Amino acid sequence: MDTEEEETTILRILADDWDKNPSNRMNGIHIRRLGALAGAYLNNPIYSVANLRSKGLVSRIGNSVILTDKGYSSVRPFTKKGAAWFNLTNPWAYLLLTVIAGVIVGLIILLIRQ
Repeated sequence: MDTEEEETTILRILADDWDKNPSNRMNGIHIRRLGALAGAYLNNPIYSVANLRSKGLVSRIGNSVILTDKGYSSVRPFTKKGAAWFNLTNPWAYLLLTVIAGVIVGLIILLIRQ
């Protein structure tokens, strides 16, 4: 497993743990357990965690690795931000799509009348 694959695996494991157990957001996962779940060499993902930490995606407190908000949004980009405004339950998106549909219908009617 190369370093980038290991880093994305680590981020996914931390994000899954974040979703399953909200109390682990502050506590994190022990680095040996994280290495075992990620399939790292000798269950010790020191270099991958250091790279992720330098990018600001994770932080470390003692032997625990904690996922940051930036790390979570890099793994799950559309859950809280991003294209959430495309959702039709958002009143601004509904208004925008209604105006666009009205303009299209108006143009079609103008073309038919001529």
